[in-house]
Amino acid sequence: MNLQENIQRIKEVMGLINETSEEEAWELVGQDHKVIKKIVSDKGYNNDEESVERLVPIIDNLPTQEVSYKQIKNFHNLENKEGDKGLIKKMYQISKENSPREEYEKFMKQRDKGENRDRGYDPVKNFDRIVSNEYESPVVLEYDSEYYVVGGRTRLYASIAAGLPIKIKVIRVSDL
Repeated sequence: MNLQENIQRIKEVMGLINETSEEEAWELVGQDHKVIKKIVSDKGYNNDEESVERLVPIIDNLPTQEVSYKQIKNFHNLENKEGDKGLIKKMYQISKENSPREEYEKFMKQRDKGENRDRGYDPVKNFDRIVSNEYESPVVLEYDSEYYVVGGRTRLYASIAAGLPIKIKVIRVSDL
């Protein structure tokens, strides 16, 4: 295990969630979405450490902008897994429930179980962090006036379920 993996494991054990710019950079260079993949390649980035090191300061310095469900529902690459189809609408329905936090928690635990995913923390913490405004901004790529999710899907889902806007970092092709 390298140092980054050890740090991440310690965070998981302590129940901390912290999405670093390095993790978001790895998300960007590792995307399978055809638009994102082409842009990353055309700009000379690869799925490697060198590209991530070049991207970290760019991501660190991106300004944030606030978006709501009205914008998020049009983002590309948010429901990027087959099992996620319809999740945006489901999260919106949850936001109208009497106890959206509990519904979100139940749904996300079922989703993780279905994917055999172990986050190392209770996914409801994403909901709580959105409500308390103590989260790292998801990263979204803007291309041709369209938005493509790079990282932070669970935080975006949590904002929809909570019925709250979320601050995102928008990386433009010109930033790359």
